[in-house]
Amino acid sequence: MSGAPRVLVLGLGEGGSYLAEALAAAESPPSLAAYDAAIASAGAPALRDKAARLGLELHDVIGDWVGAIDFVFSLVPGSAAVAAADMLRPVMKPGAVFVDLNSITAAMVREIAAVFDGSGIDLVDGAVLGNFRAGGRVPVLLAGPRAEEVSGLLAGESFKPTCIDGVPGDASAIKMLRSVLMKGLEALFVESLVAAEVQGLRPAFLQAFGDLDERPFATTMEVQTVTHLVHAARRLGEIERVQSVLRADGVDDTMTEASRRLYAKTVAAGVAPAAGEPLSLDETLAVLTRVYRTGGE
Repeated sequence: MSGAPRVLVLGLGEGGSYLAEALAAAESPPSLAAYDAAIASAGAPALRDKAARLGLELHDVIGDWVGAIDFVFSLVPGSAAVAAADMLRPVMKPGAVFVDLNSITAAMVREIAAVFDGSGIDLVDGAVLGNFRAGGRVPVLLAGPRAEEVSGLLAGESFKPTCIDGVPGDASAIKMLRSVLMKGLEALFVESLVAAEVQGLRPAFLQAFGDLDERPFATTMEVQTVTHLVHAARRLGEIERVQSVLRADGVDDTMTEASRRLYAKTVAAGVAPAAGEPLSLDETLAVLTRVYRTGGE
């Protein structure tokens, strides 16, 4: 393409506004346009003010003008992601790129891929892995045939894009899997910090995790997983004692009870290695998949 790429930001909520600010501040900024369904609502004046502040050409309707756009970045409510793609397809030009940055499942990304099938429009699946306002560069995973081009647009002070070797849907799948861990950790943080607060131990409790800073988090995940089969019975006893303390203090133990049930299921499955030594990660996951995959293999 000749000249600056033409970019449409679809949705001017927190994510869309952050993206627009980042692109406008780039060393070689693209030509920026925007559309938000709320333009037809009582919130229109605020949207127009925001667009003016960001230097965006704000449009009232989706129409033929979209045919001049090179990249569409979709940042709409997840429930509207497929409908947004459906709305854009008839007016996008072949050779354009539709970048979905919504928090949706891999199955929904595949629905969007079906929308664009045969259109000549390329789909890039983007998964935002951090908070837009947390500070620092926001990590984004990108998957799709033109992910490198999208990465080039996002690279800078606001985003940290990473292209993965995969198809649209893979980036979103990784984000959903990450959410299993991160949302669970958040719930555990709440439960354990409330307990520490009740016992008057919060400052010392927060200082008791220095060992976790000594190795990468992914390594900790692997170590805890490969030792799970060997030590599940002992850890079950520990979690039951922890649970009794929480209940004695009147602290809700929802997450601790969930942990107790998981350890108990592993113990009941009788899958502890006979030699008493951890298996490899591949071997451990093969065993755990048989135990925990609903319906078996």
